[in-house]
Amino acid sequence: MTYDPDEFYDLEAELRRLATRPAEPDAPPWLYVYDVDVEDDPWTYAHRVRTVLAAAIAIAATASFDGDPVPVSALPGWFVDVTSRNRGPGSADADFAFRGARRYAADQDAPGWDLQDWLYRFDPDAEDRAWRWWDATHAGGGRVRLWVDNGGEEFIASRDLRWVAFVCGAHIVHEPALERPPAWAAEPSTGLPLKPDA
Repeated sequence: MTYDPDEFYDLEAELRRLATRPAEPDAPPWLYVYDVDVEDDPWTYAHRVRTVLAAAIAIAATASFDGDPVPVSALPGWFVDVTSRNRGPGSADADFAFRGARRYAADQDAPGWDLQDWLYRFDPDAEDRAWRWWDATHAGGGRVRLWVDNGGEEFIASRDLRWVAFVCGAHIVHEPALERPPAWAAEPSTGLPLKPDA
């Protein structure tokens, strides 16, 4: 297979990339990469990112975005809590998420995302989201690299992605850069296999 630009809007293809490492020939000509310094071990961090995004994209593939609240039961409880700014009984296990929300607010000089506003970014008919998931790799030490297809643009709006990056346990999310696929292919994917119980 080779890169198909029509897959940019294909939610099923994006879900496959969240669950498995993509094949190198399928890569777009350019990838946008975010270097992320993480609090926890890289696998745990990347698994959280994959789990949240897989749930959001699965919701986008089935939900009606007609102005009603989008169902959130598929999302991890800790993500619902932090994005709803609600410290529930189980929130103590997710201190990383609340610390990440504070770091996001400081980094972006903006409040965190409302849960429904964030989910509406995934509405496939609105095409508001300027990026599509590609992979997460371990770059060594406590650094994870989040790779997305952004159509080769030099800049995209990505606060929605930064929100996930921070609340999943990022200490620092560095400014993104465009890279050719061989840079991605040289690093091992992390956060796999994707299991809903973590």
